Amino acid sequence: MKPASGFTLLELLVVLAIVAAVSTLALAGYEGIMLKARRTEGRAALLELLTQQERHFSQHHSYLPFAPGSSQGDAAPFKTYSGDRPEHSAYLLGAQPCTDMSLQQCVMVYAVPRHEDRAAGVLQAQSNGVRNCTGTDVRSCWK
Repeated sequence: MKPASGFTLLELLVVLAIVAAVSTLALAGYEGIMLKARRTEGRAALLELLTQQERHFSQHHSYLPFAPGSSQGDAAPFKTYSGDRPEHSAYLLGAQPCTDMSLQQCVMVYAVPRHEDRAAGVLQAQSNGVRNCTGTDVRSCWK
C-alpha cells in the first residue's frame, strides 16, 4: 500500500494563519498610504483654491465665500471638491472670512474630509499664510 500524500489539517491551519497575519499587516499599511494620499489631494486642492481666491481678490478687491459642496453657481468660479470628479473626491472645499476679519482682509479656505480622518480633521489655509487643521494631531495636517 502507498503512503497517503497531501497535507495534514494542522499544516493547512498553520499556512492559513500565516496568510491571515500577512494580509492584516498589508491592509493596515495600505490604509495608511491611502490616508496620506487623500491628505495630499486635500492640501493640493486648498493651495489651488487659495491661488484662485487671490486672483479673484486682485480683480474684485474681495474674497468669495462659499460652503462645502455648494453648487457651481454659488461658488463660481471655484471648484468645491478635491480631485477630478465630485463623486470620487476625498474632500469638499469651502471658504469663509478669517476669524475677526472681513473678506476684504483675509479668507480661510478649508477642506472637509469625506472619509474619516481623526488625526487631521478639516484642513485649513488662510490668505495670511496660516495653515491649520481641526484634528487630534496637528503635526499630521501639512506634512
